[in-house]
Amino acid sequence: MAEKFYLDDQVVYPRSPDLIAAEFAKIARAKIETIPAAQPVPPHRGGNASEPDREQAVRLLMEYRYLCGVPWEGLALDATYNAHAEAAVSILAAIRKLDHNPANPGWPDDEYRFARAGTSHGNLAMGGGSNVGAIRMFMGDSDAGNIDRVGHRRWCLSPAMGKLGLAYEKGWGAMWCFDGSRKEKPDYDFIAYPARGLFPNTHFAANLAWHISLNPAKYRPPEEKKVKVVVRPAAVTRSPAALQTGDELKLNYFHIDTGGYAIPNAIIFRPEGISTKPGGGYQVEITGLESKAGEAATIKYLVEFFTPKK
Repeated sequence: MAEKFYLDDQVVYPRSPDLIAAEFAKIARAKIETIPAAQPVPPHRGGNASEPDREQAVRLLMEYRYLCGVPWEGLALDATYNAHAEAAVSILAAIRKLDHNPANPGWPDDEYRFARAGTSHGNLAMGGGSNVGAIRMFMGDSDAGNIDRVGHRRWCLSPAMGKLGLAYEKGWGAMWCFDGSRKEKPDYDFIAYPARGLFPNTHFAANLAWHISLNPAKYRPPEEKKVKVVVRPAAVTRSPAALQTGDELKLNYFHIDTGGYAIPNAIIFRPEGISTKPGGGYQVEITGLESKAGEAATIKYLVEFFTPKK
């Protein structure tokens, strides 16, 4: 397959399976840098069960970011962020619940404040089994308590993120992701998960919510009463080039969140009857949008799932 495939002068498949495989191989070889602390890290409770797992979690995050068109090159761990995440998982283990603003469980004030900085500056996980598992949980983000904003996912896909902190210990995970250190930020129209074109079914599940974040520099905040999302089964033929679509699928969830989770304007939806088996294709059409200038706007893109080669 060619690197890109066009239909009616529109890019349907931005990347071929071979290109995705090559980029995944590049990510697998990438050295994960840990940026030293600018100041001595104070003594803190907690730790991280496995350094290789921590680094592999960064590589998995790189894969998600690559697939969604978000900068991944140079993504690094930060020693201070890691320490805050370590302290965060320790306080979560002490209170036995997820809480971004936990009360002091009886620790010395300096240790408590260091841990609380970790819980309040990113994503928290209970379960998952590892840092890698926590990243998958953050990207899933479709349970009843998170689907209305998919905030963990949106932070994972923040275009401004250049470094992060991770820790996983005793069933609790933390990710310091409130970071805006990336110097060069992309000029994008929208960021979607699953993303336009061929998307590996190793990185998505049929029961997950879909979402699209609009660039606030190009679109006005979307209004739920005006926006309509239509998802249809779709199949592309290459010779002759044509697109065939089926009946509109029912959405069992639809909501718009404009909160400040990395990118504020998120349209969240979950179509029924989705299959991530190879060849499962779906056309998404979103109407009722307005450009920054106030003009009517429509977004349309195709997602097709495939199984990548190992």
